[in-house]
Amino acid sequence: MEKMYELREMLCAELDKVAKKGELSAGSLDVVDKLTHSIKSIDTIMAMGGDYSGRSYAKRDSMGRYSRDARLVSELREVMDDTHDDRTKQRMRRLISDMER
Repeated sequence: MEKMYELREMLCAELDKVAKKGELSAGSLDVVDKLTHSIKSIDTIMAMGGDYSGRSYAKRDSMGRYSRDARLVSELREVMDDTHDDRTKQRMRRLISDMER
């Protein structure tokens, strides 16, 4: 669950950076949408006791992965791609890798 808190803090930090700019372009609005959606997903996972696998009730996707995992990882990759800070990208890569194990 520690990784989830760490990931949530990173996403919130990215959201703060966008807010501090004081203006929203179409691109930054898309980033805000992805960030807030990812934060909401993490909050939901943590509210369920931190079981982000959802293995007790989630269905597997076409590659045998649990679909909730795949969706969250996909959303995080999109956010990572939109992030301009290399350090944040590297941390997100490690967290995604941890989630995929």
